[in-house]
Amino acid sequence: VFSGFAHCDEVLRHPSSCSDRLKSTVAQRAIAAGEEPRPFGTPGFLFLDPPDHTRLRKLVSKAFSPRVVKALEPDIVAMVDGLLDKVAAAGSFEVIEDLAYPLPVAVICRLLGVPIEDEPQFSWASALLAQGLDPFIAFTGQSHGFEERLEAGQWLRGYLRDLLERRRAEPADDLMSGLISVEEAGDQLTESEIIATCNLLLIAGHETTVNLIANAALALLRHPD
Repeated sequence: VFSGFAHCDEVLRHPSSCSDRLKSTVAQRAIAAGEEPRPFGTPGFLFLDPPDHTRLRKLVSKAFSPRVVKALEPDIVAMVDGLLDKVAAAGSFEVIEDLAYPLPVAVICRLLGVPIEDEPQFSWASALLAQGLDPFIAFTGQSHGFEERLEAGQWLRGYLRDLLERRRAEPADDLMSGLISVEEAGDQLTESEIIATCNLLLIAGHETTVNLIANAALALLRHPD
């Protein structure tokens, strides 16, 4: 086990390290035993190695431009104000439950062009699928909650596929439409790659931002000056 920055940095940069979980011993044993290699479908580029990772990241970066994020700033400010207004009268609030948890999924849904009424279902799917990012689950093959995560993954991919078809017919000013239209040297993202990218954005983006907001609030409380 490596706990220091220097050692972790060296391991992650080493040529023999990889991000594709299908290359792990646990995954290879499972595949040899007849298990489905990718039960959650095409992986996002977080779980791919070059040259696949390089290609996908280059295409996605063109769609996920600073302009797209900047355009969301007024909406994000309004979302934060709305969440804080709900607890203002109480004089205190639970940082995770009242702000850190609901805000990221709302922003991601707005970024993708998901209707507000579907946000609770997205939050449910995100919470379950984020468990799959836990290294203990990923590398020990622990199956607890697997069926629930599988159900959430199937629902999310189906929803994103329907949204993708709607955006093909009626493009909008959102990330989904951008991913559909982005092109690099004649290369474009496939349907499965777009869905995997949106899937990854929801799962990884939600989980990390919840922790970021919570840790930022804790840091401010510990160091008010």
